[in-house]
Amino acid sequence: MPARIEDSNDDADGLGFKADSPLKEPIGLSFCFSSKQESLLRNSGYEMYDLTGQTITSLHEAGNPFQLDWHTYDPFKSISLVSSRVGQVAFHPGKLFLEGSDNMNMPDQLSLFTRYKLAIEIEMPGVTAIVGNVADYAELLALHRDRTHRYLFGEEYEFGFARTLTVIEGEGPVIVGFRHGQGFSMIPSRGNQSAAGLYIAPLLVPKA
Repeated sequence: MPARIEDSNDDADGLGFKADSPLKEPIGLSFCFSSKQESLLRNSGYEMYDLTGQTITSLHEAGNPFQLDWHTYDPFKSISLVSSRVGQVAFHPGKLFLEGSDNMNMPDQLSLFTRYKLAIEIEMPGVTAIVGNVADYAELLALHRDRTHRYLFGEEYEFGFARTLTVIEGEGPVIVGFRHGQGFSMIPSRGNQSAAGLYIAPLLVPKA
C-alpha cells in the first residue's frame, strides 16, 4: 500500500493526522534561517543542518546504516521513496526529545507539541517547530553522525524512538530510532497508544 505524508482533510486511520494538525507542514518548499535566527539558535545550543530531499533508498544506497531487514518488509517498500524536506532544520542535541512526551498517547503528545510550538514561535520570531517524516530523521541522523561521530536516537538517548509524519496505510504512523549494531530503525506503530521510550522529536524550521 502507498505511503503518504498526511496532507488532506481526512483522518489517517483515526490516528489524529488531520489537515489542521500541528504536525502538518508545507510540502516541497525550501527554507533557510536568517543570519539573526542562526545566531539565536546557535547561542541557544541548537545544531543546524541542510536537508536535501533524500529518500530512504538514496540514503541506504549511499552506505548509511539501516536496520538490516527494512527493505525486505513489504510495508517499508512503500515508503522507500518518501523524501526529506529541502531546507534548513535545527534541533538541540541535549533535548532531542520533547520533555515529558514519552508514555503519552498520540493526542496527548500532539497537545504537548502544540504548546511547545507556540512557545518556540514566541521565543524565536520567524521560527516554528515541526515533526518530520522518516526521511527527515534518516538524513538528519546521517548528517549529524558525519559531523559529530555520534548517533541520534543512540545510546546517549537511551535508544528512544520518535513518531513521524509518515503513515503507511493499514499499518499506522511509522516510528523511528536507532538499533545498536544495525542503524536507523523504522517500525509501524499500529495505533496511537502510549509507550515508554516513544517520544515526539521536534525539529525547528524557518516559518513559512
